[in-house]
Amino acid sequence: MTQEFEDKASAGAALSRGRDLYAKNTYLNRVLASDQYVLSLQKQFSNNEALGELILTYSEMLEESKDTKQAANTIYKLIQLSENKMLTDLNVVTGTALFYGRIGKYQTGINVVKNYLRAKGPISSKLLAYDLDLLINAGDLVESRKVYTKLKEIPKKPFEAYYYLAHFNEVDDQQAEAQNTIEEGLKYYPNSAMLLLKYADYLFKNQNQKKYEEILNKCKQINVEDSPVNLAKFYYHMGL
Repeated sequence: MTQEFEDKASAGAALSRGRDLYAKNTYLNRVLASDQYVLSLQKQFSNNEALGELILTYSEMLEESKDTKQAANTIYKLIQLSENKMLTDLNVVTGTALFYGRIGKYQTGINVVKNYLRAKGPISSKLLAYDLDLLINAGDLVESRKVYTKLKEIPKKPFEAYYYLAHFNEVDDQQAEAQNTIEEGLKYYPNSAMLLLKYADYLFKNQNQKKYEEILNKCKQINVEDSPVNLAKFYYHMGL
């Protein structure tokens, strides 16, 4: 995977480009970001933060993969290479926890987060968001409520956080609050296909036809971020 002699300058440049792309918060830019993380690791594998960011990005895109089994195997191999960072690297932990959630091993993902938190590493709103989703899917509503409260108090969060906060509201039978949460997220991320499509779900249930059509038109304008998963959801709303 790596070249014989490490090129730290090129590795750093590729990592920086990857971060810039990732920060644009779209599916296609995350694909491009992952390519830069790979390039960075090819230039310098040891002590390179790109590894954790690659695990996180690959895990976030796992459901989009044409061959999810092969993609999951790739991520698992990267996780094995990062075993010694499970208590220190926030991105490794976040991506690993998410990965286990994506393959249905919710308790394993929860344990990854618990072990990291015991080591008192830094916490991000994205880690809390994915931990919340793991706890909800594991059926642990007591712990999920605690994480929900912590995450809710953070002012501006990643777009995924609003999605999973709304998911908790749904499970907690707070449908109006769920819609409010998505609306809040859209103030910060008006072009997030994930949030727009979730908003469309609520508008359809509430029979708000005019707003529903506006949101679907917005989804069409952004081409749902060129995401296969989002495209399938969009087609569902369009009756295709």
